[in-house]
Amino acid sequence: MKSILLLFSFVSFVVMAAEFSELQPASGSQVELLKGKHIAFLDGRAERQAKNFTEWVEMKELVSNPHDDCQPQPVVFRWQVSEGVVPLRLVLTGDTFVRRVDIQGKNSVEVYNLMAGVDYRWYLEGVDAAGTPVRSAINSFQTSPRPPRLIRLPGISNVRDFGGWKTADGKYVIRQGLLYRGGEFDGHQHITPEGLEVLKNDLRLKTDLDLRGMAEIEKGMPEYPLASIGVQLIHKPMPGSEYATLRHKKAVAELMHILANPAVYPLYTHCWGGADRTGELIMLLQAILGVGDEELFDDYEMTSFGRWGERSRHSEVYTKVLAALAEYGDDNTPISIKAEAFLKDGGLSQQDIDTLRAIFLKKL
Repeated sequence: MKSILLLFSFVSFVVMAAEFSELQPASGSQVELLKGKHIAFLDGRAERQAKNFTEWVEMKELVSNPHDDCQPQPVVFRWQVSEGVVPLRLVLTGDTFVRRVDIQGKNSVEVYNLMAGVDYRWYLEGVDAAGTPVRSAINSFQTSPRPPRLIRLPGISNVRDFGGWKTADGKYVIRQGLLYRGGEFDGHQHITPEGLEVLKNDLRLKTDLDLRGMAEIEKGMPEYPLASIGVQLIHKPMPGSEYATLRHKKAVAELMHILANPAVYPLYTHCWGGADRTGELIMLLQAILGVGDEELFDDYEMTSFGRWGERSRHSEVYTKVLAALAEYGDDNTPISIKAEAFLKDGGLSQQDIDTLRAIFLKKL
């Protein structure tokens, strides 16, 4: 009797699966999350190593859009259905939670903000002409592991996941879905209602670490824009300009101490545009986690696709930060070694550094 029931269930599933065909992405395929211009930019490292970003030629063509060009490539799901079948939703699993995307009878849908280098499984649910539930076969695909993981956050530019980068020794990768960096939510740009939904449902945001000064915050919205989705605000201004001073080192060390608390994640950190102050904080954190110098430069320079103009390893702010680190080694000393000494001079404890590594590093 049990065998008959199992056979009946299998036959029923095959019949239901046959209602859907030509499923894309196809099982076993790899899907790219970066656009072609992003990949070309990362592949153009030799040109980006030039003395000054004003000398960029091909790279400047890629980042010439004056608007926001840091949006990720969506994963496009397509299918065909039997006559009378109405697709209702797409169910997608593989990372930290199950996504259910309403599709309302369409034969394709775009999904943003998937994690990089993850094996996903998906299927479709719908109803036939008689109103009976039907379901497609389960398909699988892998997203490309190449960082950075860009985030589509309506209303906000220059948003990406901190994770996905490997350490220089190849032993670890930084976990995705914990820390995000980008521009401010209010002021010169405004988070939209759809953007709030992304923060709540896609990123599951818990904390907003605001690096802006008081004068910048006072120019923003009269009410905190993320209050409606229950996000905790931590306002900790990050000073700029005098990067080698003890005051600056202490300020950055204090920010690292905040980040060494597992309870604050997932967290989004930002200044005005998410470029310079945010860029320094992210670079120093990636460095003490063991990311290599060139990958640190790559991530910083990806900000060039945002609204704020080119950012180069040779731009003013970055060179000042590197100059502040220079006292902790020579040209052959990895930034990771210099950054750890820099932050310890500011008062960051070894315990906090070990905690940050435990939070973010995943063994390969």
